[in-house]
Amino acid sequence: MRRWLLVCLLAATTCAQEDSLGVALDSFDFEAFDPELIELEQSLYELHGRADLTLQYSDGLTALRDRRSRHAVLYSAALSLALQPSDWFLFLAELEIEGVGDDDFSESVESVPRDDSLLEIEFDQLFVELELDGFELALGWRYVPFGIERHAYSSVRNRFVDRPTPFQVIYPGTYSDTGLFLEIEPGALSIEAAITSGLEGADRDGRPDMFTWNTLPPQFAARIGYEPGDDIEVGVSGLVTWLDDDFSEALWLLGLDARLELGRWSIRGEALFGRVSPSTERFGYYLEAVYTQTVNWDWLERAWYGARYDAANPDRELRRLERTQRGSLVLGLGFSESFFLKLQLEVVALEESGNVGGGVQLQLGVGW
Repeated sequence: MRRWLLVCLLAATTCAQEDSLGVALDSFDFEAFDPELIELEQSLYELHGRADLTLQYSDGLTALRDRRSRHAVLYSAALSLALQPSDWFLFLAELEIEGVGDDDFSESVESVPRDDSLLEIEFDQLFVELELDGFELALGWRYVPFGIERHAYSSVRNRFVDRPTPFQVIYPGTYSDTGLFLEIEPGALSIEAAITSGLEGADRDGRPDMFTWNTLPPQFAARIGYEPGDDIEVGVSGLVTWLDDDFSEALWLLGLDARLELGRWSIRGEALFGRVSPSTERFGYYLEAVYTQTVNWDWLERAWYGARYDAANPDRELRRLERTQRGSLVLGLGFSESFFLKLQLEVVALEESGNVGGGVQLQLGVGW
């Protein structure tokens, strides 16, 4: 039944794309809707979707880093609907399906904890937002405001095949939470803040279920960004969540991010600092640069080439993962406004054991 549901969703996504006007890959923004696209005088709603298939092979070191197998077939699909019946009210729902078609987990990494579910269907976002004078207030299930990687993690926004390592083993991945969210943009500043239920543990497996409220004290998260122009942005983020009732154990996260557009070059980087009181610490960072070239052939519209370096020092006792360094190269091809293909090569080094290995990832996707 689940497989048939996935097939139907993929088919519906492809058929709907053929009837849509399409959005250029360079400007497609799946998670963060442009308010100008959903103003009442233009359209009452916006419907977006994506589907992708990823083939992955590694020698086992990549599996040790992000809990994936030596070789796997990964697939995901999502539909996102925004309704704006007036210029001050917005409703947004984002449904995602993720699964693993072939999971040949090697004996060398059997001890690494992982989710045994081969197919997950869940809402990534489901909230209402009031656009008031000078600020926006949202209530519901939404991405926690931390860093800028959350705006670029999906296949249609990410120029690489996967996420940077720190957002796989330090920050809890695609992290949505239940709570109250505030956004203010005074001039060149952008301020996002949220009071939410909070993580139920220090590991990424501590992400809460939708619309459940943790009995522990609430979590606080915020990001302050400065954007003097469309081509440059810097920001700082913070998150604190208590892991017990007496405020003696807490997870603290601090993030620094920067984005720079130089002609055809797009450069982005982030650093994460974490501490689980009273003793364990985390640290990670990434830096990536991508060059996009317009081709305008009959069968190919654009191509991009990129390089990324990332490193992570996760909690050894929590995740049983070593300090990791990784270098990645990517080649991307955009066959139309919506269809794309990516090839990523990577080299991974585990510092404590001294092992070095690599992997290849191939991804085919569509977004509309």
